[in-house]
Amino acid sequence: MKNYMRIISAIVLIISDLVIFFSLIVRTRTAANIIEGFSTQQRLNPEYWTYGLSSEIIIFFSSMLLSFILGILFLDLTMKLIKKESINKLVLISTLIVVAIQIFIKVWSINTSIQESKESAESLKQMAEKADRKTVTDLGIIWYLQDPILCKNMESTSMLLSCMDGFNNINLFTPDYCQVLKDEENVEICILALAGKQKNKDICYLIKSESTKNSCLQEATNNK
Repeated sequence: MKNYMRIISAIVLIISDLVIFFSLIVRTRTAANIIEGFSTQQRLNPEYWTYGLSSEIIIFFSSMLLSFILGILFLDLTMKLIKKESINKLVLISTLIVVAIQIFIKVWSINTSIQESKESAESLKQMAEKADRKTVTDLGIIWYLQDPILCKNMESTSMLLSCMDGFNNINLFTPDYCQVLKDEENVEICILALAGKQKNKDICYLIKSESTKNSCLQEATNNK
């Protein structure tokens, strides 16, 4: 191999190694959280390991292991290129095999994700078609139907505001949406939040409580 080709190959491998090991560092925290969560569930239910190990978890850790192996192989190849030593065919073949497996896992994972998204969308569509518009409170269904009036089915302030947040245009909602809440204090809290989201201090004057009204005016003004 010519010198300039060795240099280019070595640089490419070094960059690839840096990307791989940086990725491993980033994924280590996720791995720790997964292990901690799994350990907690295992303590609560000894049989959890029989059904708790999802394919996503197995793929995640398999990918991490393969990335580590690939990083070591790339490092070995880089050192040989720098020292101008002959490259072991076994190492080269092993590297190609690991790369091929990584690509296969990535493609399979993407295809699985796409398939699951399609199934989820189809399931949501079926549930939306069967939903009773007078009583539906499932946010996913309401956002799928894109009908703001369905937010009036919500019985709590947090759910009502969450429902509103799921629509691209917050100005679709008027203060009368807050009136579906039974408690006057919750109604005023809802109006306060709505005024802040819409940057509309005019609706603050619908609030009877002076302290809440002042908070509302401040919220609407600050968000401008």
